Amino acid sequence: MKKRLAAWLVLGIITVVAGLSLAITNEVTRDVIKKQAEQAEVDARIAVLSEAGDFLEIPREQLPGGDKSPLDGLFAGTTDGETVGHVGKVVVTGYGGPIEIIAGVLPDGTISGVNIGGADFAETPGLGAKARDVAFAEQFVGKKAPLKIAASGAEDADNTIDAIAAATITSRAVLAGVNRIASEVDAYLNPETPGGLAEGTTYTASQQGFKGPITVFVTVKDDGTISALTVGDDAFSETDGLGTLVREKEFTQQFVGKSLPVELDDIEAVAGATVSTKAVLAAINQAYEDKNIVVLEAPKPEGTTYTASQQGFKGPVTVFVTVKDDGTISALTVGDDEFNETDGLGTLVQEKEFTQQFVGKSLPVELGDIEAVAGATVSTKAVLAAINQAYEERNVAEATEAEDSIEPSEQPVAIEAPAASEVPDAPEAPEVPTDAIVEAFEGFKGPVAVAVVFDEKGAITFLKIGDDRFAETPGLGDKVLTEEFAQQFIGKAPPIDIKDIDAIAGATMTTRAVIDGINEAYSKVSVSDEIPEDAIIEAFDGYAGPVAVAVVFDEKGAITFLKIGDDRFAETPGLGDKVLAEEFAQQFIGKVPPIDIKDIDAIAGATMSTKAVIDGINEAHNKFSSKIPEDAIIEAFQGFKAPVAVAVVFDEKGAITFLKIGDDRFAETPSLGDKVLEEEFAQQFIGKVPPVDIKDIDAIAGATMSTQAVIDGINEAYTKHGK
Repeated sequence: MKKRLAAWLVLGIITVVAGLSLAITNEVTRDVIKKQAEQAEVDARIAVLSEAGDFLEIPREQLPGGDKSPLDGLFAGTTDGETVGHVGKVVVTGYGGPIEIIAGVLPDGTISGVNIGGADFAETPGLGAKARDVAFAEQFVGKKAPLKIAASGAEDADNTIDAIAAATITSRAVLAGVNRIASEVDAYLNPETPGGLAEGTTYTASQQGFKGPITVFVTVKDDGTISALTVGDDAFSETDGLGTLVREKEFTQQFVGKSLPVELDDIEAVAGATVSTKAVLAAINQAYEDKNIVVLEAPKPEGTTYTASQQGFKGPVTVFVTVKDDGTISALTVGDDEFNETDGLGTLVQEKEFTQQFVGKSLPVELGDIEAVAGATVSTKAVLAAINQAYEERNVAEATEAEDSIEPSEQPVAIEAPAASEVPDAPEAPEVPTDAIVEAFEGFKGPVAVAVVFDEKGAITFLKIGDDRFAETPGLGDKVLTEEFAQQFIGKAPPIDIKDIDAIAGATMTTRAVIDGINEAYSKVSVSDEIPEDAIIEAFDGYAGPVAVAVVFDEKGAITFLKIGDDRFAETPGLGDKVLAEEFAQQFIGKVPPIDIKDIDAIAGATMSTKAVIDGINEAHNKFSSKIPEDAIIEAFQGFKAPVAVAVVFDEKGAITFLKIGDDRFAETPSLGDKVLEEEFAQQFIGKVPPVDIKDIDAIAGATMSTQAVIDGINEAYTKHGK
């Protein structure tokens, strides 16, 4: 026993010593490793822009998109104080993981050098890893973006590079990174608002692309022709080197001069990115059809912006005042997130009609220089005092952006009641239909009732506000009784937010009571209970029993219909049964499975119920994805362990438009041969015209036979295409 104890004691001492040694080593080497990484990045900047003698980092807030910029850094390369070019850094996703790209761009847009790699570089040895070879990187030098992959057999062009054989995904990722850096440098040097500064009105809309929503900003002249197009916002996430090409000028410029609506035949689609291309077209046409006007950001006013706060009637009033060098005001914004002046009175100091008076005035300003807000002298004087203080103390503002909208809060306001002769006759109350749902929520002075009727799609077709209990403030809350107020709800499908309508100024509680009543009524109506014939139904166990889902997908696999629950549903009231709420189901619409619980707002305290819904949706999508088009050609060749089947569809030019790999006989090695089942592997073939060679794609490392079986099946199917 003593010997055992001694052995354990020795082992424990060794473990402690080893742990301490590792900790000390890690602590000692941490700074060294960090310095080495920083030096490597400095060396890379020098290598890609050798003309520069010094590099000045551009603050992130000055980059196009600010904090949302895709770049991980942008530097101005200078020599003797003159800018000779820029160096950008971006991280893209290759076949094996993240790839760090550092590229130099000259003032005329020419690529001066490219450095490829990074600490996490893990592309396939002998294939994607060749991206780090000098020969591959040197192809970019001297060319102008946007660059693209050279077509097989085509002569070298000024804007093309040769892909690495059998490493298309890696090649396209690097290409996308270089193009992105060049594009961001161009945007930094030539800033534009979405849609450009072209003639016409700018509209916007979004459509589902291959990996996420694609938003467009299209500027249209009065004659219906396009004058400018910008594709993508901060939610853009299409495939690097494929879908990302819809953002390039070479693609967007095609639309200029085209008449709306535009069709696929009017432009040249991005090869291998048909889904992204079609999403752009659909978004452009929707934006123009719906007339979704973009409110473009006004040019930054001249001068320096200062800020200060003064006590108003109910709280601090903060101002952001921009002042020219001559001491005159060029812009004024009033209020921040602490602004709390009286609705309909003090809040008027935020209106453009009030703030615009100050533009052109010399500092300091006095009460006699402007027209004060009637009934809000304290708030007005607070604005004046804050402006003068901001300029006197030169408190430079870190940000000049105030809240876009300050939600009003209900407050009793001394309002003179209108004379009896001035009160308009109340409109005759409409007869309430028998199928109306009646709800009432507490307003400012009493219950505010609503009677609502919804159509089969859940849109409001009838709304009556108020009953004999209605007692809201005359001249404020009672404005919800007007036909104009009720009319704005007609055609809307709940849930409705106060931001979706023109709320009654100074009567937020009354307005909210109407909205809450409508939303509560909607929760009680069974909208779209009838399940479409093409819905796929699945059920997984939740916390208290099976949770069924009925799902419909569109041709791209995006969810267009979702009904949760059936007569077996028994999840916990107040917890699991929240998955039945329309708001919960609505967040899945438009998404393309597989869906993870992190992708949605899960029900707090009801993980099992939430997971059951997600599992059901994903299983339904698996069955949807397994559907093979009627015109598919099916072939199977022997893989490493069993036949590997493919189902292929070709277009009229022989290019692959659909590919499904595997059937119920599939038995390739897990984590090797079964990688041919992955979407990323199959996606490489889309757009290619057989015969396909194993060198044309990124083969699965260690699974040559499985890969070759897929290729042989595709080529055999192609020989039968058109016969």
